[in-house]
Amino acid sequence: MNPSPIIRRLRDTFTEGESIEYDIKAVLHEARSAWQEIAIYDLVGHGRTLVLDGNIQSAEADEHLYHEALVQPPMLFHGAPPARVLVLGGGEGATLREVLKHDSVERAVMVDLDEAVVTACREHLPRHHQGAFDDSRAEILFQDARRYLEDTGERFDVIISDVVDPGEEPAKHLFTREFFELAKRRLRDGGIFAMQLGPAFPKHFSAGAATVAELGRVFKDVLAGRVFVPVYMSPWGFAVAGDALPSPNEALLARRIQDRLAEPPRSLDAADLGPLFHLPKELREEIAQAR
Repeated sequence: MNPSPIIRRLRDTFTEGESIEYDIKAVLHEARSAWQEIAIYDLVGHGRTLVLDGNIQSAEADEHLYHEALVQPPMLFHGAPPARVLVLGGGEGATLREVLKHDSVERAVMVDLDEAVVTACREHLPRHHQGAFDDSRAEILFQDARRYLEDTGERFDVIISDVVDPGEEPAKHLFTREFFELAKRRLRDGGIFAMQLGPAFPKHFSAGAATVAELGRVFKDVLAGRVFVPVYMSPWGFAVAGDALPSPNEALLARRIQDRLAEPPRSLDAADLGPLFHLPKELREEIAQAR
């Protein structure tokens, strides 16, 4: 069998002077919204992939590694099965998908700035969202996440921020102490805030370390972790914050996975959740220096 023809290549610039090229075998969608360039490509070895402003967001082959690491720790660390969850960003629908795997969830609000991204992902990334947009418990809103938090009177058990990387527009204002204080005010008692931190390895963790330090000025407890995502060619950082986070106890988490999820995560079990938050020495030192 002949391999699929390569129609062109995607060059994903990681940092100045560093980039990775990916072979594109099909263009599924390309458009310009009011906010950004949107593309969905079928990449060799990675499958259907969302690309915003030339930067890969997630790929079909390994998005579960990212989305499970972002969503399942805050959902499982919460003392009571979460009933009300807010997702900020997450246009592919995969973050929402992971939230809705918890039967305890009665209401899940997803707030994304760019309706064009969600529309494209709904059509072209069905394996990402798996019907989450149409779940009766979900409400999808298109507006600025900070403005939503300022205006809403609703409070949530878990808030998950899945927006573009620290320092990138149009989400710079979602990585500030003021934003974290606002998010905390929208949490119910015992609530947990979680977010992605961007690249998490030496030389490329300064923004992530600064974010963890700011979270620590707002919440009593902050756990920072990372997971390797092949399409990014690097480990990716995450943070979970609250005022009474439990220690990642394997026996406790094993019971919660069994009790709270209809099916176990693909890439994580209770034994993984503790080590997920064991950062190497260099990254711990960067966080300490940022405080």
